[in-house]
Amino acid sequence: MDKVASVNLQALKEIEPQKEEINFKAKHDNKESDDKGMRKSTKWMIGATILAATTAIGIVTHKRIKAGKAAEELLKDVASQKGRIGMLFNGSGCEGVVAEKLAEIEKLPIEEQKSALDFLEKIQRNVFHLQQDQRLGSKYLRRGLKEYPAEVKKAIDEGRWLDAGELYEKYAQTLPNTFRTSSTGATVEETIKNVFGEGSKIKPHTYDLSQEGEYIMSQRNFGGFHEHMAIKDGIVYEPNYMTDLSDSLGVALYSPQKIKNYVCANVKDGYYIQHGTYGGKYVTILTGPELKGSGISMSLGIASRGKNMSQAQKDLLSLAEHPEKFDASYIDKLTLRNSVNGNGSDHGIVNLDYDLAYSIIQSMARG
Repeated sequence: MDKVASVNLQALKEIEPQKEEINFKAKHDNKESDDKGMRKSTKWMIGATILAATTAIGIVTHKRIKAGKAAEELLKDVASQKGRIGMLFNGSGCEGVVAEKLAEIEKLPIEEQKSALDFLEKIQRNVFHLQQDQRLGSKYLRRGLKEYPAEVKKAIDEGRWLDAGELYEKYAQTLPNTFRTSSTGATVEETIKNVFGEGSKIKPHTYDLSQEGEYIMSQRNFGGFHEHMAIKDGIVYEPNYMTDLSDSLGVALYSPQKIKNYVCANVKDGYYIQHGTYGGKYVTILTGPELKGSGISMSLGIASRGKNMSQAQKDLLSLAEHPEKFDASYIDKLTLRNSVNGNGSDHGIVNLDYDLAYSIIQSMARG
């Protein structure tokens, strides 16, 4: 072990338990801006220090929690997360400050460490995208923003990347996380008319929404696969931070064995429905090819409120038994987006809507 790593390991072993609130206020005396000329050997040494610190943190933390399966699992998850965060920040120019942050977090009770680490991981995501977009000359705009907040822009200009990521996360959490699309009307009837025109066969659904899932998600290729989630209040800006439904779409495609009681039912014309329990909820995922003949698939996923199928999910599955009732053009229009380059202020979504999706499912099932 190198000298710096050894020193940090010894120091961390001597840390005494302290219960205090973590302060995520940005430090404006960070030295990231001076990192441009940092030698590779120095960066390697900082990386080694982070690794030693996270290892020592795991050892120290182990002494602070009561034995037991749940505690051991939490310890394992936290230790793993600390190591992952250290590696994710490697090469970001924030390594030294992150090592300090991890040492601060280690002073907290184990449950609070998990929350603090989750927040730090969000900061890392911001730092990654902000740095990437600076290289590309674009902007990482979140939750409807059309410009970076002034304090975030200042931190970026000064090379204080960890501060920039921290400030951006705190600011984003003050913003609404949903928006309404231009096709969503004041009523379900109006939304149907806006999307399908007058005289549509689609009728407003009559499902008891207290018994239906809280969200519906689409996944479709628009110059790269994009996921959009609809809840009753509108479209969610950041669905990946909200539920496991996003994970289930990828799992169904690449690792269906992870879905409990997995079943795949064919409908027609290349469309099929995958369903089973994932993340404590019953998921139903309809997948099939785009109508424009590209051969690229699109998906519509529904998650129930629990481990049992909702009525809408049962209706969707009934289409496998009655394929003549299925109309792929409805799914195509529901998941359509009007532009390839959607961003934080305009995701380019035209038609995805919570009530519209349920209306399409029920109308098809009733024939």
